[in-house]
Amino acid sequence: MRMIPLTGFPRSGSTLLLSILNQNPIFECGDDSEIGHLLHNSISFIQSNISHFQLDNRVVEKAFINYCNAGINAWVDTICKEDKIFIDKSRHWTNFLDLYFKIIKDTKVIFIIRDLRGIANSFEKIRCKSMYYNSNDNNVNVNNDSALIQRSMQTLSIQYVESAIHAAKLIKETNFPNKNEIYFCRYEDLVKNPNDELNKIYNFLGLDSFQHNFNSIQQKDFNDNPYQPWGNHKIENEIKYKEDQFTFLDEKTEKYIIENYKWFYEIFYPEIT
Repeated sequence: MRMIPLTGFPRSGSTLLLSILNQNPIFECGDDSEIGHLLHNSISFIQSNISHFQLDNRVVEKAFINYCNAGINAWVDTICKEDKIFIDKSRHWTNFLDLYFKIIKDTKVIFIIRDLRGIANSFEKIRCKSMYYNSNDNNVNVNNDSALIQRSMQTLSIQYVESAIHAAKLIKETNFPNKNEIYFCRYEDLVKNPNDELNKIYNFLGLDSFQHNFNSIQQKDFNDNPYQPWGNHKIENEIKYKEDQFTFLDEKTEKYIIENYKWFYEIFYPEIT
């Protein structure tokens, strides 16, 4: 494997996991890399314009796959030494994982997830505390469910949140051909038992385990400005496990989320249902 995409849900510890993996000298880690975005745009172009191509669609498919392979290899070779594996963190991978596996044959994907209540709680915390959140963005129906329920469901309907949830559902509930090449890492397991979770990841990747230091995690410089108001990728330099309390949600909202995403909890968090 030359490249391993790291993708999944926002506010779910992907930056933390990337920073931990970066301790291992066999990895070169790319934080919010543009490869996934470039491929997504290229795939969208092909899908939207195939009717205008003079080449037979089967030839176009083969040529496009070769084009993507060459582009990925050139990109990775430019920024990553030959003896390293590139970890590419990007939410864009969730938009086209099925096509990604058609393009790259020998690869695996790490897909990080989190209890949806934790995601909603994290976004609600930002709404309450960030000066960059525009309160005029509130779209609350006064004659509908509680404002907190509405805002939480709006959070889970944000495009890059919803697309990740959608991808997880398709992988688990359809005949997704490469589901065995995708490892779902639960944020809660990562922060509660980091050593066990990292060993599972290495086993999934077919790599030797590495002795990580969870008390001294160094983070690369990262500019959060483009991601405001939701961007807050600053991590602590050590893992201190604290069970999610969902302090910015109420019990009614928590139950509503679980009931509306029952399939998600049955598959990924059966202990909750």
